[in-house]
Amino acid sequence: MRRRYCKNNSLLSLALACLLLSMSACASTGVGSKFSAGEMKNSLPLFDREAVEETHSVSIPAFYNDNNNWRQLTYKALLFAKVDIVPSEKTEKAMDTGKKKLSLQSPEERADYLGEIGKLLRTDAVLNGMVLTKDNRSELVLQLLSSKDSRILWWQAADFSIKGDISVEDQQTAFLSGMLSTLIWHIGNKEKPVIAPEKHQPKTEEQPKTDTSPKAQKKYKKDTKPVPPADEISPM
Repeated sequence: MRRRYCKNNSLLSLALACLLLSMSACASTGVGSKFSAGEMKNSLPLFDREAVEETHSVSIPAFYNDNNNWRQLTYKALLFAKVDIVPSEKTEKAMDTGKKKLSLQSPEERADYLGEIGKLLRTDAVLNGMVLTKDNRSELVLQLLSSKDSRILWWQAADFSIKGDISVEDQQTAFLSGMLSTLIWHIGNKEKPVIAPEKHQPKTEEQPKTDTSPKAQKKYKKDTKPVPPADEISPM
């Protein structure tokens, strides 16, 4: 009985050691981390399809409340799209020259401010990214804003949750691919219509107007002397 007990105890210890080793391996490879995401909230993300298809340059400023590297991952995801992306350093430099700081702008104020940044960088559009947190829930919001008038051309949003400190970039990238799929499909598909400059006719010197219409001849009064009274007229 004692030998059987010892044998069973050894097997139990071995199984426990294998379990701890397995858990340690999962933690080191990131398998034990948790990332979850909800459904896309906007079923019709394109607000202005034509404007999106005519967008050929985009700047991506820092995201609002970004604690999980969403901005850089979005930058990488859009590298496969038919659009030129302004380097992050150039975008940061443009924001430094502004009168206001982006970090001080509320989510409601960001659209107008980023539109001005787009004009400064001379890009067709700006990608506005925001992480909104409420009741222990996080929501990622992405908006493509027109640099011309800060209009929303495209937007998508979805809830997500990240638990643990281990990197989950692969899951985040897959999540972003789903959010950006419609934008990547349409952006840059059309060339902007070329507006020909107005042709100005060369100015010619105005010729003096000649009135050839018949006019009534002017009547000139004859220069006549006053007739003297009859008694002053000499008989000669």
